[in-house]
Amino acid sequence: ELSAPTISFGTIPPTSGFDPIGASGGKMTGTLSLGMAVVPPPTNYFWELPHEGNLFQMELDVGEVTIHRINGASGNQRFPVGTVITILLPEVGVTFTPSGYLLLKGNTQFRPTLPNSSL
Repeated sequence: ELSAPTISFGTIPPTSGFDPIGASGGKMTGTLSLGMAVVPPPTNYFWELPHEGNLFQMELDVGEVTIHRINGASGNQRFPVGTVITILLPEVGVTFTPSGYLLLKGNTQFRPTLPNSSL
C-alpha cells in the first residue's frame, strides 16, 4: 500500500485522498505505475532513458555493452533520488557497473548470464 505525502501551505486546508504509507523507512519518487518503453542500447557508458516510464527493455542485438551511468548526459533529465526502475535484458552481453551515479544493491557489478534477465 503506497500513498503520496503532501504538504499544504496557506489558508486552504489539506484534502484527504491518500492513505498513509503502511511501513516506515522508505522513500519513493517518480512514476509509481508501470509504464514500459523499448530503448536502444547506449553508444558509450551513459544510457539515456525516457522519463515516461519505469520499466525499460533494451533493444535486441546489443553485443557487448558496459553501463556506468543512466541519464548522465542529459543532466536535466535525471531520475529523482529514490526512483526505482526495472530493466529487461533480452540478451546477455550487458554489464552494469556501480558508480557515484548508478547504485546497485551490494555495490557489485551486474552481468546477466542468461537471456531475458532483469535488473
